[in-house]
Amino acid sequence: MDIRKKDGFGRRRIAKKLKEMGYPQYSGSIQDWLNGRKPTIKEFRINDKLTEEKAFVLGVIGPGDGYVRERKCGAEIGLAVTDKDFAIEFKDSLEKIYGFECKFKKEKPSGLGKKPRYRVLLYSVNAVKNLKKYGVNFKEFNWSVPVEIKKAPKRIISRYVSGFFDSQGCVSTRRIEAFSKNNKGLGEIELLLKQIGLRCKINGNKITIYSRNSLEEYYRVIGFCIKRKQDKLYNLIKNYKRYYTTSDEADNLIPEINKYLNMGYSRRKTAEILNISPTIIKNRIKLLGGTT
Repeated sequence: MDIRKKDGFGRRRIAKKLKEMGYPQYSGSIQDWLNGRKPTIKEFRINDKLTEEKAFVLGVIGPGDGYVRERKCGAEIGLAVTDKDFAIEFKDSLEKIYGFECKFKKEKPSGLGKKPRYRVLLYSVNAVKNLKKYGVNFKEFNWSVPVEIKKAPKRIISRYVSGFFDSQGCVSTRRIEAFSKNNKGLGEIELLLKQIGLRCKINGNKITIYSRNSLEEYYRVIGFCIKRKQDKLYNLIKNYKRYYTTSDEADNLIPEINKYLNMGYSRRKTAEILNISPTIIKNRIKLLGGTT
């Protein structure tokens, strides 16, 4: 009724305004109000539970390609990308969290690119308020990982990481890389990756996931929702000749190394059997004071 008095809107325009403010469809109830009847309207609530879908959305709009905008007339959550599968994953996640239908449209290429862009938009003040409850900035240069994500179980962290790497990541010759000008934020991503058992390092404004074990774990547990990136990661793993072995893993293999060397196998043959590098065997022999 406040909107009616202030703007003189009819039922349809009031319904549209309320939808932009984050309320469900109450078109019939609005008409009752305008006709002088006062129906009971349930209070609008959003589930605050941190789900996998919400973790993915936070990863996309925080450190990733998504955005949040607030205006006097409303607020929106959005994403515009050239990968349709990524846009659909973001759209489906938002709709599952908030129960509102997102706008989804194909746009002409812009800038230097020749591919069309797919834009996802959710107009909802309440949805934006819900995301802002996590107390972090979503801007490119000063985003940070929510405390709730840092304390979450592996499946939640994995979805947040997925949102970040689907946005900013790529698969190079032997590793997964992602870029950001926010070095503090990259440090928080590094801690998340190590928390879920992935080998990674930061070099400047780039974070890298490396070693076959970590790449396989990323492919199996996290993965890219962008098919072209997931396919490239699969081919990278398939073409790996052997697994990267950590120092602790190599130390645990010392009894096996000694067993095969004592049986008369060469270092190279022993390395083939154990699927490790001959250099690892050479270094372990030196540590033990041997000359084999």
